Amino acid sequence: MSPAYSNATLRERIVELVGDVSGLSPSSIDPNANFFSLGLNSLMFMQIRDRIERELGVELAVSQFTNDVSTLVKLTGYLEERLALVPSSESQPPPVPDRSDQTGRTGETSLDLSSLSGLDTLFRRQLDVLERQNEILLSAFLNGGGAAPAPSRPAPAPPGKAYVPFKAIVTSRSSGVAQEHVEALARLLGEKCKSTKDLTQKHRRVFGNNRAIAGFRPDWKEMVYPLIAARADGSRIWDPDGNEYIDLTMGFGVALFGHNPAFVMEAIRAELANGMPLGPLSPLAGEVAELIAELTGVERVAFFNSGTEAVMVALRLARTVTGRARVAIFSGSFHGSFDGILAIRGAGGRTLPMLPGSPAGIVADVIVLDYDDPASLDYVAAHGGELAAVLVEPVQSRHVEIQPRDFLHRLRELTAASGTALIFDEVITGFRIHPGGAQARFDVRADIVTYGKIIGGGLPIGIVAGRAEFIDAVDGGMWQYGDESYPAKKNTFVSGTFCHHPLAMAAARAVLLHLRREGPKLQEDLNQRTAAFVTRMADLFRDRSWPIRIACFGSLFRMDLMPDHELLYYHLLDKGVYVWEGRNCFLSTAHSDGDIEAIETAIRASAEAIERAGLFHH
Repeated sequence: MSPAYSNATLRERIVELVGDVSGLSPSSIDPNANFFSLGLNSLMFMQIRDRIERELGVELAVSQFTNDVSTLVKLTGYLEERLALVPSSESQPPPVPDRSDQTGRTGETSLDLSSLSGLDTLFRRQLDVLERQNEILLSAFLNGGGAAPAPSRPAPAPPGKAYVPFKAIVTSRSSGVAQEHVEALARLLGEKCKSTKDLTQKHRRVFGNNRAIAGFRPDWKEMVYPLIAARADGSRIWDPDGNEYIDLTMGFGVALFGHNPAFVMEAIRAELANGMPLGPLSPLAGEVAELIAELTGVERVAFFNSGTEAVMVALRLARTVTGRARVAIFSGSFHGSFDGILAIRGAGGRTLPMLPGSPAGIVADVIVLDYDDPASLDYVAAHGGELAAVLVEPVQSRHVEIQPRDFLHRLRELTAASGTALIFDEVITGFRIHPGGAQARFDVRADIVTYGKIIGGGLPIGIVAGRAEFIDAVDGGMWQYGDESYPAKKNTFVSGTFCHHPLAMAAARAVLLHLRREGPKLQEDLNQRTAAFVTRMADLFRDRSWPIRIACFGSLFRMDLMPDHELLYYHLLDKGVYVWEGRNCFLSTAHSDGDIEAIETAIRASAEAIERAGLFHH
């Protein structure tokens, strides 16, 4: 039950709550300024909404912050009405004295959105803010200047539009979408993918699945369902209706060799016959660790169940060895679903949890910096002695055009000088760009490296590897039988039922042996084919003046589009090319020249359909 509030105490509480979430001081918040102009974003709105619902029992939709409750005055008035308080002038927050800085941040001016006319204009501005937070706009606009935050002083809001894996659901329609075009496309896909759509709806009530809402927009809700695959082989997948697709998702980057490569399937079948014993250790685990060390140059290796778990353990090891708590991450990176790194930098430089359900305290020791920014290096230089680790996705999987060799080298110098663990998250780049991963590509040796995806051959796996100084915290370090040695290093706790699953060990061994046989030429050839494809597509987009950007890092490539142009991926599905909702694309050694030619044809035809609908010029 919500506590009793008077007009005055309600006003004070709402100002305090907004200030707490945004990082702005209550005295700096103009009660008549639109929340967007104060630097608040969709994730902050969700946190404010959740806290209001918990404390006051009043329900709010995030979309209301773009209209009904877009200022402190409006929000307070709305709550007064719902709580049956008598509105009065006393209920409004006191006016803020005139000042040049209406946002509470140096050098910025307040943007009064109250003058915007029309719901359409307001909604477009709402989309702009959502896209700024959620990484939907063009990758070319993702980066800009800006100071890295320091805990001891306020910092400006993050520049550009940093990717975050959590996205608020869009529930309002956009007049920017050609509805007849969308409805026709939805009918085509509804007939083609009938079993996928029917199964999605049939099980929705009982099956909680975040992918079933990925990219949800009311304009095209009839097409929002993840494709169901009945089988896969090589570069192809088939849905339950028998439709064949060229796969560009490739297990989110797992299937470097295509689906069901013979050497992996043979290893799994042979191991399956042994009964998959859990409890005793797989006899293959030690050999797999040796192979990883041989290919990557790491000193020690530990096994876990997923990339997310590997990142979680890597941070725990860094904190154990350094005795420090704080870690630095970079805006726009993706490191899985561990709460401890799902953080954003809010107004005033405060670190905030990225999503509902994560308490503020879980990211209290996380510093969010800007990637490939000299100011971030300045921060590490000044505060390195406070940091247990700097966690890096060497090439951010949602910003593949940023490949900051010099930045990584300088970061390595600074972390080495301060005794800070440099952690490379190579769950995606590991074994794809080079047998030695991004470490080999950029000639930077990290202290700890996490791997996953490719090395599992299609089975779940997570790996934490690196210098013995840090991996020794798993088991106390090296010792041997027959003498007075013992595990002398400080260790922490790690565990997992399936960490050395026999099938995963067999598949990983097969993958590593194949990579050793083929050598770096396997990746080099695939990288060159991908680069040639991306160059042809970039030339096409430029020549046709299509607002599509494309970039690659090795055999990972990504097209970046405006929100309404996301219809291109639904056209691709209709034309037999599958790209998952996260939109990262991967070529594999199983993709033939004919496959690549068919992909190019499908992209061209899909973009032409978007152009005919008038969406490129909206």
